[in-house]
Amino acid sequence: MTASISLPRPFRQARSSDWNAGLLLGLPAYLTVLAVVAYPMGRLAWDVVSTAGPGGILDPLRSAAERAALLRTLRVSGLVAVASVALGLFVAYALAWSRSRVVRVSLWASVLAPFWMSVVVKNYAFVLLLQQQGPVTKALRSAGLLSAHGDLLYTEGAVLVGMLYAMLPYAVLVLYPSVRNVRAEQLQAAETLGAGRLRALRDVMLPATAPSLLSAGTLVFVISIGFYVTPIVLGGVGSPFVAARVHEQIFEYFDLVGAKSYALLLMLTALAVFGLSRFAARFLPQSRVRGEARR
Repeated sequence: MTASISLPRPFRQARSSDWNAGLLLGLPAYLTVLAVVAYPMGRLAWDVVSTAGPGGILDPLRSAAERAALLRTLRVSGLVAVASVALGLFVAYALAWSRSRVVRVSLWASVLAPFWMSVVVKNYAFVLLLQQQGPVTKALRSAGLLSAHGDLLYTEGAVLVGMLYAMLPYAVLVLYPSVRNVRAEQLQAAETLGAGRLRALRDVMLPATAPSLLSAGTLVFVISIGFYVTPIVLGGVGSPFVAARVHEQIFEYFDLVGAKSYALLLMLTALAVFGLSRFAARFLPQSRVRGEARR
């Protein structure tokens, strides 16, 4: 037989009053999201479903070129997400644990610098670095890592580097708080018990930051699939992303239905990745610990 505990009436009224006040205060935000996010997305989906061809929302993928654009978008965005999370963890660790103020200030300046420049400036800076007579190309040729006729610009690798430079700060900013919350005593205890520094980081740091790693990867991937300028400037018009196809459908072919289909495809991809991320978060170590604590 279990006893139920009920709050006195004043507390129940106060809780209901606080709930109503919270809803009222959040009403402007809810209406804004409904007006600028939910309604446009719903209208986009309805327009595509009602006007699409026999293939539905997959109608734009009937040709091999369009399928290649989608696969290229997913592949490069996935690589950028993995690289951003891996490098971001090391940068966040250095920011959180470095004892040198000069190192921390330099790293913070490097992390925040991409936010201070426009997309065009960042991409054309990489054009100057990766072109035939650019310093990076000359250095690689001098080291024998690149042939005399090899190109770095207008390749998938150049697109990946440009996108990684733009997206790495997002991963660092997401990972830094969780890395900072790891106590030094935990790492020291692991090392005291015989673990090396790398094993201590693997067994202590990675489980503690697992939710943030997943969040950072999801954020970077979802933003990356919508890149337009970087793939065009660094990859050339011959290897566009899906976002470039949306631009072509609108301004070159005047096909709004096709553009909407591409846009809906990107939106559904982002929602699917976000849903998978939320599902996978349940199986992470930190998530299981929090779930057991609630029970």
